[in-house]
Amino acid sequence: MSKRIPCKNTSCLFVLSLLLTNLTIGQPFYFPSKGNWLEKAPHQVGMDENKLANAIAFANANEYDGSKDLRIATYEGFKQEPYHEIVGPTKKRGGPAGLVIKNGFIVAKWGDVARVEMTFSVTKSYLSTVAGLAVDAGLIQDVQDKVGHYVWDRTFDGVHNQKITWEHLLHQSSNWYGTLFGMEDWADRPPSNGGIDDWRARKLEEPGTVYEYNDVRVNLLAYALLQVWRKPLPVVLKEQVMDKIDASSTWRWYGYDNSFINVDGLMMQSVSGGGHSGGGLFINTYDHARFGLLFLRDGNWNEQQIISKSWIQQSTTSSPANSNYGYLWWLNSKGARYMEGVPETMYYAAGFGGNFIVVDKSNDLVIVTRWLQPDKLGDFLKLILNAQTPSKKPVALFNGKNLDGWNIHGTEKWYVKDGILTCESGPKKEYGYLATTQTFKNFDLTLEFKQEANGNSGVFFQNRYELQILDSYNNAPIGTDKLQVFTKIMRL
Repeated sequence: MSKRIPCKNTSCLFVLSLLLTNLTIGQPFYFPSKGNWLEKAPHQVGMDENKLANAIAFANANEYDGSKDLRIATYEGFKQEPYHEIVGPTKKRGGPAGLVIKNGFIVAKWGDVARVEMTFSVTKSYLSTVAGLAVDAGLIQDVQDKVGHYVWDRTFDGVHNQKITWEHLLHQSSNWYGTLFGMEDWADRPPSNGGIDDWRARKLEEPGTVYEYNDVRVNLLAYALLQVWRKPLPVVLKEQVMDKIDASSTWRWYGYDNSFINVDGLMMQSVSGGGHSGGGLFINTYDHARFGLLFLRDGNWNEQQIISKSWIQQSTTSSPANSNYGYLWWLNSKGARYMEGVPETMYYAAGFGGNFIVVDKSNDLVIVTRWLQPDKLGDFLKLILNAQTPSKKPVALFNGKNLDGWNIHGTEKWYVKDGILTCESGPKKEYGYLATTQTFKNFDLTLEFKQEANGNSGVFFQNRYELQILDSYNNAPIGTDKLQVFTKIMRL
């Protein structure tokens, strides 16, 4: 069993009994409860308050320069599209806003983070998650399966379209051709050169070989998933994810006015994976941050696995056609969109107008920003990363070889075998323990512990002042992975 035990104290000894290995200083996982997210001062999590303030000032100074009337902004932004029209809901935007989450805690916020906003193509990463849930549930057997085997209504007819797999749609490399809800695939983000005749007569690329960002094809994925789930995708997202991470009730996911279809005799709306024709996900910044924290924790929320870790790993792996793109997530891998000075392991959801959810596992960070000038993301992230103070390296209390650094008390037998610190009852079977020779203060303890015989066994803390245990575990029968934590107050 591996557990993290945080302690705020001065001059504290670790006192152990039974079996223990891999003892280091670590960080506990905190998850916000519904309607309540704990905040910490930057210095409490190893960040510089002034540098963090500079990053926020940068975000406020580099607001997206498009109109706050998002109908105007989208018409201007997609004027190259010959038949572009808004056929779904829109909403005027607010000003810059965002959250910085470090070790699960809010350490910085700016703007109106409770305001529900359009989020445009950030929606795609939520759609990817719904696909992952379908895989986890066995509704989709394999992402390499042909989509036409699941959706047989002629949407995937033709020699070319029949080749398309779920993974092709998730990678945006399907090159599907056709019309969906009155929108033609070739009319979405056409090339800057040529005209309608050229675009219509384009060469079809082999599925999986060429990346092409295209909302019609992303909406096709949403349509196909609706056929698989047989219920509205917002309901799936709510029941399977958002309720479980204690998100608010204010978010909405829309499609188009004409994207209703008959599923099992019920009219259901097929939602969109973006908002440049209206619709998509409307959500506040807090809920975005909860979603990002779920991914930071590998799909686990407060010891409940909501989406499989394997899906998250697949989603954030570079596709053959684009090293910077996974399953509808952007990756900071070396490539055209690589951000210098930012970890290559960082990945993010991105939407029109400068909407981002950034997940940085290497620094235990989630960063959400709204209405940031898109080309300023890299500079902004570097300011956030720069605000981190150098962290102390973990301190190993057990060297894996011998009992150096420990004192034996009592008659119990302590020894090291195969790199494991082990205890056996002594000849008198009396109480005894092993204690560190050093004292520590303001620490988090991470350890692996196993009990193989009945007895009063666990981890003790001896201290000279008041001790605050933030988490504890009760003793348990043999073979279980529970841990008992004891405290002993030593008076001066």
